[in-house]
Amino acid sequence: MLEELKHLRYSEADRIAVLTVDRPAVHNAIGLTTMPELARLLDYLEGSSAPAVLVLTGAGDRTFISGGDLKELEQLTTHDAAASMSRQMQGLMGLMDRLSRLPVP
Repeated sequence: MLEELKHLRYSEADRIAVLTVDRPAVHNAIGLTTMPELARLLDYLEGSSAPAVLVLTGAGDRTFISGGDLKELEQLTTHDAAASMSRQMQGLMGLMDRLSRLPVP
């Protein structure tokens, strides 16, 4: 399950977990393909014995996480596509709530 991550890296050792958003070419922007990966990772963390600490970081040396992937917005050409993107981004906020509720610092 976690081996299938393309835009996130996750490792755990000695109860210290490291979650890295791995999209340095786009300043670690959270895109539509990143959100389901983050949801799967949160499912894993919520369903397992949580690590003692979770470190959240971004790949590369320029940006932690720049926010949503604005280049994906350029691809929206219809109202339906924009509405779909909006629903998915609202889902991202739910993911951030889940991340903040994990019982680890």
